[in-house]
This record gives sequence, C-alpha cells and structure tokens, in this order.
Amino acid sequence: MRINSIEYDLKPNEKLYFLHIQKTAGTTFYFTLDEKFDPEEICPTRFWRQFLKLAKTDLKQLRSYRLFRGHFGYAVPQFLRKPPVCVTVLRDPIKRSVSHYEHIRREPKDRRHKLVTRENMDLMAFAQHPETRLAILNLQTRSIAFDLGLKQIRKIRNFPAKGVLGTVVDDRTDEDMLAIAKSRIDEFPFVGLVERFQDSLFLLSYVFGWYPIRQSRTLNQAPKKTQSDLSPEALDLLYECNRLDLELYDHAKTKFDEQYTLMVKALWTAYGDRSSDPTFAPVDEETLFAWLVQHYEDRNSRRNLTRHQVIDFPFSRAISGHGWHLREGSGSGWHLPGGLEEGGTPFRWTGPETVSTLDFPLETQSDVILKLRIINAAALDILESLSLSVNDSPVELETILQQGNLAVMQAVIPKKNLKSDRNFTRLTFSVDRTTIINPDSSDNRPVGLAFHRLQLFPEHIRLEEQGEDFTYYVFPSDDKNWVDVADTVTAHLQKDDKIAAPGEFFKRFSRQFRSQNLPFANKPQLHWVILHKGKLQVVNRESLYWAVNTMKPVFQNDVFVVLSNRDDVQKQAWRLQDLLILRSQLLLFQLESRNVFPARWRNTLFRTSKILYKRVKRLISDT
Repeated sequence: MRINSIEYDLKPNEKLYFLHIQKTAGTTFYFTLDEKFDPEEICPTRFWRQFLKLAKTDLKQLRSYRLFRGHFGYAVPQFLRKPPVCVTVLRDPIKRSVSHYEHIRREPKDRRHKLVTRENMDLMAFAQHPETRLAILNLQTRSIAFDLGLKQIRKIRNFPAKGVLGTVVDDRTDEDMLAIAKSRIDEFPFVGLVERFQDSLFLLSYVFGWYPIRQSRTLNQAPKKTQSDLSPEALDLLYECNRLDLELYDHAKTKFDEQYTLMVKALWTAYGDRSSDPTFAPVDEETLFAWLVQHYEDRNSRRNLTRHQVIDFPFSRAISGHGWHLREGSGSGWHLPGGLEEGGTPFRWTGPETVSTLDFPLETQSDVILKLRIINAAALDILESLSLSVNDSPVELETILQQGNLAVMQAVIPKKNLKSDRNFTRLTFSVDRTTIINPDSSDNRPVGLAFHRLQLFPEHIRLEEQGEDFTYYVFPSDDKNWVDVADTVTAHLQKDDKIAAPGEFFKRFSRQFRSQNLPFANKPQLHWVILHKGKLQVVNRESLYWAVNTMKPVFQNDVFVVLSNRDDVQKQAWRLQDLLILRSQLLLFQLESRNVFPARWRNTLFRTSKILYKRVKRLISDT
C-alpha cells in the first residue's frame, strides 16, 4: 500500500480522474473537485455515450482535459497517452445497494424505472432480476476492476445511453477482479469513504495540499433506508450479491484508517501540542481544520510557484482560498440548485462565512493596483460594508462606480503590504454579514456579494498599451461631449494630478482617477472634478459642495462641467443653465439631509428642477 508518503503534488501536466461509483456521494465530490480546475480543463461529460463520441470525433480535445469524472470504470486511462491520477469514494456495500434500488424506483429518467415500477419489484426481486441485478452485483469491485480492450471499445460505441457497467458482465473470475480492484485501490493516492465523509474531505485536502474542504452542502442525497428495514432474507441476498464489495470495502477502510492516522500524526507533529499524543487523544474537527490550513500554507510555500506581474482573474476560474460558493453563470458547467442555471455573466458569491480569501503568486517589486467588479449584493448594506486586507494589513477600497448593487472598486496596494513569509499574496475580503436571498426557495445558502472579475497589475504598467482591456466601462469615444472633456483635461494634465470623474473616464485617466462616489473634501492633491450634469445625484454630496465652493469651471458643454483648482488653466464664467442645475442638486441634498419633505416630494422636486433646467437652456439658446 502507498501509505508511507501520502502527500501528492498534482503536476501541471498530470490529469486527475474521479472514478465515480453510483450512489457514493459522487455529485458532492464533482463540485469539490471542479472547484480546483478551470472550466476549460474539465471534461464536460460524465456518461459513456458522450465520452465515446468525443473520443471518436475529437480525441485531441478529449486528451486536453485535466479533470475527468464519471461512471467510466477504469477505462479512461486507455484513452489517454499517460494514465491519470485516480481517486474514488467507496460506500458500505449494503447501504449502497439499498440506496441504488431506491434511486431507480423513484427516478423516472432511469432506464430501469419502468420495469421496476411495472412489476412492482421489491428489493429481493430487484437483486434477482437479470436486467436489474447488475446494479448491485459487486458494483464497486467491477467498477474499479473494469477496463476495456480495443474490441470491447468498438462493441460499446453503438450502445444506447446506458451505463456500460450495468450491461456488461466481466468474464474474469471473481478472485481476479477482486485482486485487480485491490491493487488499483492501493495505487490510488486517495480513497474516501461515504461513512466518514468529512474525514474524507480533510484527507483529500491533505493529500493534494488544498485549502481544507468542509462539507457545506450534500447534493443529490436520497432519503435513507436502514438495514433494520430489510428482511433477513433480503439482507442475506444482499450479502451474497456484494461478497467481493464487502471484502474490497474492508481493504479500503484499512487503507483509509492508516492514511488518516498518518495525516493526523504529521499535523500534530508540525503544529500540535507535543504534550499530548493524538493516538490517545482524538483531535476535534476545529483543531484539525486549523492544522490543515497551516499545512496548506506550508505546502504552497514549498512549491515552486511562478510569480506574475499581471493577474486577470474572472471568478469562473479555480479558486485558491476559502469563503466562496460554487462558480455560477456562463462557463460554470452546472445547473445549480435553487433555480441557478448556466448562462450569463460568470461569478461567485461570497459565503457562507463573512470572510473570503484569494491567494495569488504575485510579484512584489512595486505598488500594485487592484480592480474589482461586483455584479450583485444580497443587500446594499453588505456591499457598503466590504473591506480589504492584503497579507493581514488593511488596504482602502475605493468605489469607482456604483449602480444599485453593481459596483466597480479599486485599491492601491503598497509594495510593503505585498511582502510575506508565504510565497503568495493573500487578499482577504470581509463583509459585516451574509444572508439568504430568498428564504422561500430551495437555495438556502447564506451569501454576501457576487464577485465577477478581479485584476492586479503594477502601478507603472500601462495595460492599454499592451492591448489588455482592464476596465469594465467602455469610454464613449463616439460621443463628442465626452471626447471634448477628455481631450481638454488631457491637454493640461500633469503627472501628479488627480481627477474625480464618472467611472467611464477611468479608461482615459487610469493613473489619475478618483471616484466621485466617495468624499474627497480636504484632498489638496485633487486638481480636477468632472461633473455629469444628468447624474449629479450619484456624486457624494460633501464632494459636490467642496468642488463647487473651492474650484472654478474651466470647461462646459451640454453634458459636463469641468472644475479645476489649477492656476495655469484659464477659468470660465458659470453658464446660467449649469449654475441652475448645480444649485438645484445642492438644494435637494440640503432638503434630503434635513428631511424637509417626504422622499416622493423630493423626487418630484428633482424632476421639476430638471425640467426647469431644460427650459432655461432652450430659452438661452433661442436668444
């Protein structure tokens, strides 16, 4: 058995295959493993018909995937140039057999469902009928021992969409199949047990050096039926049908127990209290989790990770960190519970905890700009509570643009914050709370914010010159009003100038940009304020007061007023219509802050002021 060294570092050129045996918590494991790979690295099919079609029509594409998972037995290695790293999960054979029978009886899509319901089969009849008994006849042993020669592959290419293992009887002896299954189990770096599911997730994390995985959702879980519900005759028949599986399961349990003990001892030696011995003092889950976090950090620190200057991270990618729900939207590859379907913008919700982390191997030679796009929030106060720390040091997040629950934020991460004993940089995002969006739906996940994309790049790099689109809002370059403002400011812009403007101007002034959604009073480094006259209500009110009272207009057109405190830029007189709309907005801010009128009255007043502004503007143009 391979238990002396149970850590396994999956190399970039290696493939991982989860050999899924039916009714062994496979759906939960699919999601667990999928999170460790990018969507384009995951073989999209879990069933023989599609797998064989892909092997026949595009073998090169099939071999490009790094993660395979499905009911393929041990046949997958024969389609690849190099055998994949295999893992599997086993289950108590009697419980698995009962679960499989119950699943077929209640699932109309299963090809055997009509037969079972039409003949009103009980479990004993199911275990004896020639068209159904293969579903429970030593299925775990046959799955692991099962492989295909070229002749068999040709034969099953034309099979209908039904499990090969459910239709093919292996012609090898029982002893041969069991010996093959045992030897393969010994070679697998990881074999989990359904009956010790959380322990299995911890062991899986330890073996591959992943952040410790906790069971937060059990998917596709069937109602349970216990052995005590079975008649003695049915129980005897199940034992007879699972003779090989029972021996294989005991073999796997021995391996699991030995690996788990080795893991706990290794963690205790590295991080535990030497005054106690984990052999005699069982380690509780919280302590083990904390040790595994340290182990994850140490394993990453030992790895030869390539550091990157520029990181563009869509949240459909594999996550290195914790505190995130499953990827959703386009490219997720899944139709998720609770009505969440594939399609649309890829994203991840934070949660279920209030802290979420990301670990990146980032260059640390200069200050770094972080840009972040959030496309939804479970509540507006959760969005407003978002904070960031980098390697445990707080970093200010600035809102570039906010439209309802959508927000674009940025931060400048000082070089000193990037230094760490780890060989990666940890970003920690924190919110005040998480919540269930729709308590009436089946989706009962506590969530916070939906992250779409994050980007990190050195402050001195001009990404637009490298052809990189690192902005989320397109500058309207075909609109003369916008272009004239940008060109006017550019003509007078100095290196150290700072500009407060609508988010679209970030594309033109990425180095100098400041958001106008946040207060910027008493900021002497601010030299320009670009005000969109139709969107003054989104400007921070203190910022608007400060800008109007301390700066002078230097440019005005039908859409914008540009204010500046630069002495070398020629000032202009206020145009009457611009002054009117500005003063109207300031008055609305005052009324709102004093609660002079109900909200509906204030909205009406604002609409009236806009109508008045348009009429004054038309009157002036006519004269």
